Amino acid sequence: TGTDSGTLLNPAQWLIDAIGGGAVLTPEQAAKNSNVAACVSILADDIGKLPIHTFNNQKKDIGMKHPVAKLLYERPNPFMSAFVFKQTIQGHIGIYGNGIAYIKWGPDGYPVALWPLDPVRTFVQLDAATGTLHYRTQNAQGEVYDLKPDEVLHFKAFTRDGIIGIPPWKTLIDELDSQNALKSFICDFYRNSTLSSG
Repeated sequence: TGTDSGTLLNPAQWLIDAIGGGAVLTPEQAAKNSNVAACVSILADDIGKLPIHTFNNQKKDIGMKHPVAKLLYERPNPFMSAFVFKQTIQGHIGIYGNGIAYIKWGPDGYPVALWPLDPVRTFVQLDAATGTLHYRTQNAQGEVYDLKPDEVLHFKAFTRDGIIGIPPWKTLIDELDSQNALKSFICDFYRNSTLSSG
């Protein structure tokens, strides 16, 4: 008949439209996909276990001798172990494409704490006039803070512009959308089938 029937992994567009596909997929929705959640969790756990070494200018590992080493090896902030901090940042990268942390500087010129920032409430802004980057973030109370690049650690997934990371699941967005649409269709089908009539 000339009609594209598609496959189970890549359904035809007419089928996706018929069962409610084609909607914009948000990071939060992607995170609910079992495949995405498993990949993000495994990678975040593995990255969290890896040590971060400190080196001097001669490229020699100096271990705990560096003033910042304790933040990287033990406790980046009062509420997080080094494992949880790295796990959180990598989890943000997997879901949102960007893991961003605020650097709290001490009076001696060394960082005294690293705080993960909410990727949903943190934005990178490029000043076209000066060519400089700024970060704007908002806390849970709605207070807005503007941060300079030296106050931020920004870890990115694959990026096209070197500024904003693209979450890995974006490369599978068509497949994820199809899976979500089919899942919703099946749930609705069985829900409607169990309704008593009359």
